Amino acid sequence: MKERLQTAGYNAGIYTLYLGANAQALFKPKMKQFVQGRKNQWEKIEKQLKPNEKRIWIHCASLGEFEQGRSLIDELKQRYPNHKLVLTFFSPSGYEIRKNYKNADYVFYLPIDTPTNAKRFVTLVKPIVCLFVKYEFWYNYFYTLHKYKIPIIVVSAIFKSKYVFFQWYGQLFRRLLTYTERIFVQDELSKKLLKKIKVENVTVAPDTRFDRVISNAKNYNNINLIHSFKGKATLVVVGSSWAKDEALIAKLIQNNEKTKPDEFRYVIAPHEINEAHLKNIEHNLQKLNCIRYTDAALMQANRVNEKYKVLILNTMGMLSTVYAYANYTYIGGGFGAGIHNVLEAAVFGMPIFFGPNYKQFKEAVDLVKLKGAFCVKNENDLLKYIALLEKDKKMYQNISQTCTNYVHQNEGGTQIIMDYLTQVLKR
Repeated sequence: MKERLQTAGYNAGIYTLYLGANAQALFKPKMKQFVQGRKNQWEKIEKQLKPNEKRIWIHCASLGEFEQGRSLIDELKQRYPNHKLVLTFFSPSGYEIRKNYKNADYVFYLPIDTPTNAKRFVTLVKPIVCLFVKYEFWYNYFYTLHKYKIPIIVVSAIFKSKYVFFQWYGQLFRRLLTYTERIFVQDELSKKLLKKIKVENVTVAPDTRFDRVISNAKNYNNINLIHSFKGKATLVVVGSSWAKDEALIAKLIQNNEKTKPDEFRYVIAPHEINEAHLKNIEHNLQKLNCIRYTDAALMQANRVNEKYKVLILNTMGMLSTVYAYANYTYIGGGFGAGIHNVLEAAVFGMPIFFGPNYKQFKEAVDLVKLKGAFCVKNENDLLKYIALLEKDKKMYQNISQTCTNYVHQNEGGTQIIMDYLTQVLKR
């Protein structure tokens, strides 16, 4: 009886959230994508799936989780070319960018987690195994997969004591964890927390993103425009920035232009590249020569280098490669909901800076402890650190090596998980 009440409460919450999403879709573009992307989805799924296929289902909440699971997706495609990979996303920011990903045979929005939807989706896809990347724990999907005896593997997960699983009211979600066959966690603390609630089908494996960024660093293609734009200057790359980050960086640039006008160049890659946001960045830098990447690409490279100090990256998919040219990197999001991907920069070895909201990200906490990354609360902090490192080249080299070493010391998570999956797929 208690279990039924808990499940009914969960389902009521899901329906309420979906109704709320429909209401917000009237005035929020991202929520509109979330709702419209799921229209006629059953027809799309049924039309695309072909009979008599062996399918592996990988689910990611959004783009960040996709990048986390990408090395596994690529490895599965290489090792099992005759299996079909079904990739699902909860968020538009993942689906819209990766809906044509070459190593996924099918890419869908995940239908909302109701009992009917979960049963219909699982019986249509008929996966032989399912991977959930990091954060997504949907009760009806887990229950249905467990009911049909389809192995559920959770990868690159992190658990903290504040999470619902460890609260007095978290019984339903604790039960959900018992439906998994194996949970791969990033650290020993997560394993200990799960053991306290008697979940012991747990293996510690490094975050698979380490493997992904190492592969990217080995195989990236040169970007001639960035190379020419940098020239012999010191390049500061600002990744996935928001308005507060950009205001801070604008002050850094203005200060350096007064004291060292010819020594620095800057690449700013905003998290959102809509016209309003781009114009706001340009307004903040109105007294400086700045240019958008798409405009610079139409010019001769040497002219861009001579005339402009700031390059605004108004394209998607380039940032992880642009970090290869950086001498310093500032990661955005630390004055908002949380910082973005630190590892994409760290693998190339340079000092990394970000705002104060970083403590929920293990790799950022680790790098701060190792003194490879630095939390800045204002532009004065950033100016101080860069000035110090410009004077002390040995310190700069040690910090850069610390970042590179940290990434390489944590590779191998993909192989650990793949070894387990190989055994599952042999059944």
